[in-house]
Order: sequence, then structure tokens, then C-alpha cells
Amino acid sequence: MNTSVPNMYVWEMLLDSNRTNAYIKYIKENAKDKVIVDCGAGAGFFTWLSIKYGATKVYSCEINFQSYNILQSKYRNSDQVEVLNIDLFKDTLPK
Repeated sequence: MNTSVPNMYVWEMLLDSNRTNAYIKYIKENAKDKVIVDCGAGAGFFTWLSIKYGATKVYSCEINFQSYNILQSKYRNSDQVEVLNIDLFKDTLPK
């Protein structure tokens, strides 16, 4: 699979308003004043929602180096987001 082309299934998921609205509602009701770990952050949608709805810190974890670099660029000026290029099954999250 070519990872430089947006995955059709990701777009289908984001355009599914029932699913997306449920995610947004949950994050809106639960992220405030919390530390969030966004596992497999991809484009950073849940990272962005978490910051928008009051998370104090978000660890945005992405194994794909191209996606990691995009996230690094996107959140380079944010003290609230730490972007990590890690394998969640092998590496250890920061404390």
C-alpha cells in the first residue's frame, strides 16, 4: 500500500458523521485537564480535538515516519503536544 496517498478507509471513517460525532462528543466531555495519549495519531485529528477541548498535554504517537514528520511540523510551536515516533507495541511511553 502506498502510504503517501490518503487511505480511502480513513476518509470514509471521518466522513461517517455518526462515528465522528461520537468521538468528538466523548473527547469534548472527557479531555479537559487530562493527559491524553493519541495512539496511531495519523493526521492528528484526535490530538487536535483533545487540545481544543482542554487537554493539558497530548502525546501524539505515530510509527509512520512521514506522518510523524507532518505532526512534528504541525505542532512544533505547541507546548501541549509532544509528538513521538514510537512503536507502541515495543517502545515505552514517557512517564
